[in-house]
Amino acid sequence: AGFAGNGAAEPAEDKATARDALWADPTHDEMQGLRETELLFKSSLMRLQIEELKGEVSVNYTKLAPLEEYLHALRATLLAIPASRVPASDLAGPEPAAIEGLDFIAPTGVHVVGSFLLRTLARPALSVDIAVEMPAECLHHKDFLNHKYLQKRQLFLSRIAEALSAAGIGEVSFACFRGDPRKPI
Repeated sequence: AGFAGNGAAEPAEDKATARDALWADPTHDEMQGLRETELLFKSSLMRLQIEELKGEVSVNYTKLAPLEEYLHALRATLLAIPASRVPASDLAGPEPAAIEGLDFIAPTGVHVVGSFLLRTLARPALSVDIAVEMPAECLHHKDFLNHKYLQKRQLFLSRIAEALSAAGIGEVSFACFRGDPRKPI
């Protein structure tokens, strides 16, 4: 057949190794993938579709560093809002004012909550939820009467929106929670 230095036997050996690798026993990871497909997805096509969909909607959090820097700046801005008096004339809605105004004090806490914090954002619409704590000094234990709490909350948010607009943070707008104008979010 062939000589040791000929090299003619090498392509045949490469073909044999490739064939052996093709028909080799599956690895542990391959077996686990097959088991998952069989038990969870009931079909390889469905698994492929789910993996493709997951690739389309998942977010690369390493690219969101500028957003995190912006959130830190936003937090610092919110915590630095000076104390002031917010008149009841800033209230929106059909109900008459049950309070004369609000002595605004900077928020006691600003926290990122929701899907951004849990790293469960989905594309294409990315949103970040922020919880702002209203100081206890702004409230009275009987503010649940005559919607005073809701009106104080509305004045507190209007002062925050005013401060953010003045700081040039960007456009600030409110939506009504479940269509209730007394509950801006």
